Order: sequence, then C-alpha cells, then structure tokens
Amino acid sequence: MIRYLNPFKPQSLVADNNIAYVVPGLSVAQIRALTFHNATANPVSVEVYLVPASGSVQESNRLVKKTLGTNEGYLCPEVINHVLTEGMQVVLVGQGANATLSIMEQAV
Repeated sequence: MIRYLNPFKPQSLVADNNIAYVVPGLSVAQIRALTFHNATANPVSVEVYLVPASGSVQESNRLVKKTLGTNEGYLCPEVINHVLTEGMQVVLVGQGANATLSIMEQAV
C-alpha cells in the first residue's frame, strides 16, 4: 500500500542538522515536495542532504545549498522524485528557515 506522508510538518529549523525523515525498514520512499521559506530579517543558508543508511551528513551527499533572502521561498526541484531506500535520511540545515516535506512511502 502506498502512503502519502508529511513527516516534517511546517516548522522552523533549529541549529545543526534537522532529521526530517528516515525511511522505515522494509520500505522505499520518494520525495514529492520540499519547501523552504525564510521569514527572518536576515539571509539564511539552507542545505538538503540525502544520507545513506550507514552514512553521515557530508558534502558528498548534499543535493541543495542555497541562500534565501528575507521573505524568500524555495521549492527545491533538485530533490523531487528522488527514491530513498531503507534507512536513508533526509536531513535539512538552515537555522530559522521554515521547512516542510512531503513523502510517498511504500512497503517492499
């Protein structure tokens, strides 16, 4: 059965790494949408990492690095339709930016 989820409801990112989603065991997932919005008075640098099950956040698994100006939004087309396998993580960075994530998940 396919499930459509919003595992990372709209919220402000905290300092350091924000684990937005981890693919459960015996499942695959696909990113349907990822949106950032900078509601702060200063520019915010946002980053998106797709981290392998046994990996860690590092430059080699970063897909997005973008600076958002005040009141700017970004829809992250770079990550749409990426397939995630068991144990993979979606990690977001960008203290103060608002973010939301939509996932399609299916048991295998």
